[in-house]
Amino acid sequence: MTAAVLIFLTMISSYYYEYASLMNEYSFLITRKTRGLSRKNILENPREFWVKYHSISEI
Repeated sequence: MTAAVLIFLTMISSYYYEYASLMNEYSFLITRKTRGLSRKNILENPREFWVKYHSISEI
């Protein structure tokens, strides 16, 4: 029983670590792609932000 709990916790922590590193990578890409757009520009021209934000999948 204890071994099962330990294995389960290890799996959860490794998945969380992978997820966190992926999110970190994506946030870096998002900030790099949208650095030229200020918050005001995003509010005035959301389409440009949307296009830049979604072109991350092309990297």
